Amino acid sequence: MEDGYSPIDRGAGRYPDLARVVALARRWWLPLLAAVVAAGALAAAGGAHGATYEAKTRLLVGPLDGDSKTLRAAGAQAQTFSQLVTSQVVLDGAQRELGQHAPGSALLAAVRVDAAETTRIVTITARAGSATAAAARANAVADQVLHVVGARRPPGADAPMRVIDSAEPPTAAVGSGLGTLVAMAAIAALLAGIAVALLFDYFRGRIITADELAEVTGVPTLGTVGDRTPGARRRDASIYRQLAGRVAFFGPDRRRITLVVAGPGSGAGSGRVAARIAEALAADGRQVVLADADPAGTEVTRQFSLEGRDGLGELLDQPLHGRSSIRLAGLCAEPVPRLRVMPLGHLSDEIGLAPERSARALRRLARAGDVVVISAGASASAAALQWGTLVDGVLLVARRGDTSREETARAVEALDQVGASLLGTVLLAERAQRRPWRSIATVARRRVSRRGADRESAPQPDGPAARLRGYAMGRQT
Repeated sequence: MEDGYSPIDRGAGRYPDLARVVALARRWWLPLLAAVVAAGALAAAGGAHGATYEAKTRLLVGPLDGDSKTLRAAGAQAQTFSQLVTSQVVLDGAQRELGQHAPGSALLAAVRVDAAETTRIVTITARAGSATAAAARANAVADQVLHVVGARRPPGADAPMRVIDSAEPPTAAVGSGLGTLVAMAAIAALLAGIAVALLFDYFRGRIITADELAEVTGVPTLGTVGDRTPGARRRDASIYRQLAGRVAFFGPDRRRITLVVAGPGSGAGSGRVAARIAEALAADGRQVVLADADPAGTEVTRQFSLEGRDGLGELLDQPLHGRSSIRLAGLCAEPVPRLRVMPLGHLSDEIGLAPERSARALRRLARAGDVVVISAGASASAAALQWGTLVDGVLLVARRGDTSREETARAVEALDQVGASLLGTVLLAERAQRRPWRSIATVARRRVSRRGADRESAPQPDGPAARLRGYAMGRQT
């Protein structure tokens, strides 16, 4: 097997694939959503400050009605008056009316005028950073045009221009592209968040996809279980039935099949997988014995609420020679038909690490059922490796996003060194208890405090068995 599966050993073009990106996005959905919302909100706030509002005032040149000659003359005047709107005298007067001390030329870029000869309508359009200011500018310019034109009107003559529509504050900005700006900011935040997640994932070296698990271990990934998407429970049930069928197919000519279910690193979650496989085998009509041999996790014992009961520890503690005085029926519970569950019981280090006792106990368990499933916890622990050498095969369970490539490779190598047969792997898609965005320093402080309290309260046994137990517990934490 190739040594080491650190992040730098990934081949070019293999990282990341689409499945890994999707899996990371689902795992990091809450931070990604927060980044998208924050970027959109910032873009909306910035865009709102840079918004432009536009207001319009419409003026009619000439009388409302009259003969054709008068109306044609008024239409010609509309073009002349439209040039007057942007004159210096009109804009200077509008600035004074608005209370601005800047010259009229500062208003020139914000004012536009359109004149139609046929309709005699002069439209004055003004822009500003607020709706009220835009309307005030348009009305001020219109007032100054009327003032300049009226001042030159002969006495007794009708007014040559009149307001037909005063400017009102607009309800929405124009030309700001605020929606596009917000959408682009949200997309950029999403892509940046995914890039950060990929970078973090790359250097953490965690297993995300089933293909990657198969690449690291060199054996097939039999299924992915524990997802939380809609319909996942039905899919899990189907996958566990397939796993049960593959276990049965592994030894079609054997009267008894023995199997160890373990996990790299801490082995967390492997006990639940072992229980579900045992239940699927029992539902298939086989007599199944499920034994908890994981002193660090005791997942099977806790799942079936068998804490405090005698179990595997008492079975291993029986004398090596002579007839055993203990009955399996007294150690096992039967939660469902054809499934017997043996809790961990009271297991000491010396007894748990005695190969001859484990071999004798396995023979007794095999006589009680067609299939024996042993939950061994961490695959690199001494107890798990010992059970792995005695059974027909080992099933390795890796947690998505929590189990690293390196510890998985080390677990496979350890099993290979003791001669255990690795049947396949299962990818457990349950969420890890620690979140990827949780402070690593906080988690480390809690672990140190907990270890210190455990050392003060627990007795410290001596001997090689105790050191092996400490090694297993250290890998579990």
